[in-house]
Amino acid sequence: MPSRVYKKISSIPAISSYNPYLDVLKGVVILLVILGHSIQLHAGYQDKLPFRIIYSFHIPLFMFLSGAVASYGKNLFNFSILRKKFYALVVPFIAWGLLNFYFIGTHTDLFLPRFINGLFEFPDRGLWFLWVLFLNFCCLVLIKNIERFTKSISYILVWFIIYSVPFSKYGVGLVRWHLPFFLLGYLIFSNTWKINKYKKAVLAFCVLGFPILVASWHWITLPPKLVNLSTHLAAHGLLNISLGDAFQVNTYRLIILFYMYLVPLTGIGFMYSLLLFKPLHRLHKFFTFFGKYTMELYVLFWYFLHLGFGIYWLNVISSFVISTLASILLGRYVFRRFNWLNRVFLGGRKATPSRALKRVKA
Repeated sequence: MPSRVYKKISSIPAISSYNPYLDVLKGVVILLVILGHSIQLHAGYQDKLPFRIIYSFHIPLFMFLSGAVASYGKNLFNFSILRKKFYALVVPFIAWGLLNFYFIGTHTDLFLPRFINGLFEFPDRGLWFLWVLFLNFCCLVLIKNIERFTKSISYILVWFIIYSVPFSKYGVGLVRWHLPFFLLGYLIFSNTWKINKYKKAVLAFCVLGFPILVASWHWITLPPKLVNLSTHLAAHGLLNISLGDAFQVNTYRLIILFYMYLVPLTGIGFMYSLLLFKPLHRLHKFFTFFGKYTMELYVLFWYFLHLGFGIYWLNVISSFVISTLASILLGRYVFRRFNWLNRVFLGGRKATPSRALKRVKA
């Protein structure tokens, strides 16, 4: 086989075997989560460029990777898989909520049933990512079961139903935003052979587009040009477009929604491309190590963030390092050592056997 053809084929992740590059990305994104929260400890964090870059895409990337990992799973047509996901995601979500309830003093102000209801009603009071990820899996299983009747439209149909729900409580609002990233990760890694010919063009667009888009991105406000766009659209009669007698589309809201998704999507492509850069291959094993402990890092790092020292950036770095190392040590040598702790607080996460990282070439 010609070497050129071999390189092209070797660059395509095989669906039958797990792609180790996902663990590299998982390690990067969990470290970005911790670093972002370390910056968030200080006043004015919203305006800091590192914070804005991290928060423009890091959680969407996490959801994207979760969907990508799901593409290697089996029995997605079987609703029984949700029972496993319940034990792996919802049980830790409740367990850490109860731990905070009793040991951080919340129980002095609330009755337990009211606290549990509040935790599900407003999951961002706890480890919301676990609850939302479980709901995303519920949506995926539903999609796979109706896909035989509606084909690819099932993905759009389920997201449209979620988007049309008139409330945001109980994680609905969070699923509404994060489900597209989860489904996109699943679809891309499920159909790698079909879309591989578009890969270079899409990644090139992300590499060029993300720095331009993120330069004006802000966690709270829209770029000034987008804020004033509604006035210009209204002046030219383009604020609403009729698609029939009973249906109108608000052009401004559609543009804003497109922009809000475009920024994190290009960020995902940018990070994917960046880590394929040859000089960074030496860091793959480093990031893979942390990728094996995403659960431990996510559920534990919050308890060590305030142990940092120094002023501002020294405090940020020390908080980041201390919380990362303490979480891994506590997770690896305490929570994984005792079966009941592992099951309740880590969802029964198994220790991953060490294996050499195979480099994935673009």
